[in-house]
Amino acid sequence: MQNMKSILVKLKALADGTDFENEKTAALKKLGHLMQKHGITEADLEDDAISTYEFKRHGRQEERLLAQVLYKVFGSRDFEIYTLRRRGRKIPNTIGVDCTIGQKVEIDLLFDFYKELFNREIEAFFQAFIQKHQIFGTSTAEPKEISEEETLKMLQLMRGISDESPHKRLPSETS
Repeated sequence: MQNMKSILVKLKALADGTDFENEKTAALKKLGHLMQKHGITEADLEDDAISTYEFKRHGRQEERLLAQVLYKVFGSRDFEIYTLRRRGRKIPNTIGVDCTIGQKVEIDLLFDFYKELFNREIEAFFQAFIQKHQIFGTSTAEPKEISEEETLKMLQLMRGISDESPHKRLPSETS
């Protein structure tokens, strides 16, 4: 993905250059939202100064996902991650990365997007795992309707899950 700074610049150019009012409004709205969310001014977009920015992550999976996003934004492993400290103590679940404001915005945007997508996929996998191994009881609750697309996705996930059983792990009876 392109640097977030260039995306914001392109959004501004689109808003300024289009003759279509709906397109202009949408571009300005998105541009304003991203700039406000990340506290960026138009002058900041032109600034290539590198600073240390904080990024929060929780757990090993998010840490790995953030590292992949950093790799994607920087295009290589050419970045350093810092352990941030305040008053001599490590700040939990927070790392520091040297980057431009545009890169920071891009990292935030991509990390939020992929974190949400990852969590949805984990939930889909979990549901497929439960169904594959029939880890449920009897219920009087009304069954939840799912779309044909969700059903196909669950079936595909279930096919990829190992077909082990706790009964196979029990020692066989020998007389």
